[in-house]
Amino acid sequence: MEMFYQTSGTHCFINVCLGDSDDVLHNQKTYMIYMIENNEIPYIISPISGEIDGKVWVKYCVDGKVNLKRLFEQKKPDCNFLKQLISQINICIKNLEKYLLTPDDLVLDPEYMLYDEKKESLMLIYVPDYNKKLKNQIRSLLEYVMVNFEHRDKKGLDVMYEAYDMVSGDNFEMEYIDRMLNKSEMIQNKNEMIINDNIVQAHKQEELYFYEGVKEKNVKLRFVLAILEVFFAVCAFVIGAFFGGGLKFIIPSIVSLLFLIYNFISVSDNKVDSEDDSVHKLVPMTNASLEEIDLDGMWDNIVVGRGKNCSDYVLSSNGVSRVHARITRSGSDICVEDKESANGTYVNSVRLYNGQLQVIKKGDIVSFANEEFFVR
Repeated sequence: MEMFYQTSGTHCFINVCLGDSDDVLHNQKTYMIYMIENNEIPYIISPISGEIDGKVWVKYCVDGKVNLKRLFEQKKPDCNFLKQLISQINICIKNLEKYLLTPDDLVLDPEYMLYDEKKESLMLIYVPDYNKKLKNQIRSLLEYVMVNFEHRDKKGLDVMYEAYDMVSGDNFEMEYIDRMLNKSEMIQNKNEMIINDNIVQAHKQEELYFYEGVKEKNVKLRFVLAILEVFFAVCAFVIGAFFGGGLKFIIPSIVSLLFLIYNFISVSDNKVDSEDDSVHKLVPMTNASLEEIDLDGMWDNIVVGRGKNCSDYVLSSNGVSRVHARITRSGSDICVEDKESANGTYVNSVRLYNGQLQVIKKGDIVSFANEEFFVR
C-alpha cells in the first residue's frame, strides 16, 4: 500500500493508493470510503477519493497540522499528553465501530498521526484495508512515546509502563487502558480534594472558635450585669424599707429583682444551648415530600440510596445510586461516608472521596447527589 506526503501549492496532503479499482470494489472498500467521506467521525480527517489510471486514491488534507514525530522533536510528551492521546484514540475507535468500521484500519503510525496544536486534538487517517492489528499498533505507539517521554515526569513514567504492560498482556482492551489513566487522574484529584477539605475544615474551626469566644464573653458580661443589678436592687430595697423611702424605692427594687430573675433564666438557657451541639436530624431542603432523617435513638448505620431492598432511607431521585452513602455513629460524632456513588456525596459543597468519614455538625448542608439536607 502506497502512502506519502505531497505538497500542492499552499496545501499539504497525505496520499494513499488503495489498489486497483476492481480490487477495491471486490473487497467492499467502497463502503468504508463512503462512510469516512460522508460522516463526521471524531478525530478522523475526512478524505477525498478518486480514480487515476485504474487505481483508487484517497487524499487527506493536513494543512496547519504537525505529525507526532515532528511534534515530539519540539516538545516531549508527558503524562497529560499520554492521557489525551489514549482518550482521543479510544473515542475514535468507539465511533468507528458504530459505522461497522474495523479499528485495525486506523493508522497509528507517528509519522502519519497529525496533531492540531490550536485545538489540542489528534487528527487521524483511516485507510480501508490497512489491516494492522490495533493491539500491535498501540504497543508500537507506546514504545515510540516512551523513547521520547519527558523523563522528569516520574509519576507519568509509572503510568506509561503500566499502560505498556496492559497492552502486552493477553486480554487487551483499549477501554481498560483509558480507565487506568483516568483512575490515576482521579487519585490525583482525590489528593487535591483532601487538601481542600482540610483547608475548609480549618476555616470552619477558626470560625467556631471565634463564635464560641464571643458567646462566652457575652455570657460573662451578662453575669456581671446581673451581679450589679442584685447590688442596686438590694440597696434600693434597704433604703426604702429602713429609711422611709416608701413605694418610690421599694417598687423599683422589686422590678429590678424580677428583671434579675429573668436575666438569670436567659443566661442559663444560653449555657444549655451552647453546651448542646449534638446533631439530631437531617431536614430535607430540596424535596418537601421527604421525611426527616432522625439521628436520635439506638442505631449504628443508616444506608442512604435508591435501592429499596438495600437502603434504610430511600431517595427516589435518578441521580442517587442504589447504595449512595452511609451515615454512621462514631462515639459522640455523626459521620457521613460516600459509597462509590456516581454523582457524589457532599458536605458544604465539598465532595467526599470514597471511604472518607466526614463528621457533620449543626448548620452543615449534606447533599446526596442533587438531594440536599440541613443538619439540625
